[in-house]
Amino acid sequence: MTQTRIKFCGMARAEDVRLAVELGVDYIGLVFAPRRPRHVPLDRARTLRELVPAEVAVVALVMDSPAADIDAVIENVRPDLLQFHGAEDDAFCASFGLPFFKSVAMGGEAADPRQAASRYPSSYGLVLDGHAPGEAG
Repeated sequence: MTQTRIKFCGMARAEDVRLAVELGVDYIGLVFAPRRPRHVPLDRARTLRELVPAEVAVVALVMDSPAADIDAVIENVRPDLLQFHGAEDDAFCASFGLPFFKSVAMGGEAADPRQAASRYPSSYGLVLDGHAPGEAG
């Protein structure tokens, strides 16, 4: 049986992280895509990470980021998983040595998650992303 897991993403304030943990989420998502409105700088992300207990996983969301930027996130924040939201391929996503989610835009030709799963065989799972047409999610 497949179990549904809950991720609150875009956490940027300590009080939101504490409430999410209290509500029993499985994952806390921190956004490291610079042009996204919920982007958190490394120093704040490190502070937020310290609020997350071991039973809740921290996910670092990146989007077409250079490998050096992802390495810095891993070193400073110690996420449990990565989540790739851009055009990254499976080999790039897997190259960081952490489990990863791959975001798949829903709608149009991209709406078949089975095809996405076949393109990302190394992924821990897919995040099915619904967003406005022309937006990045």
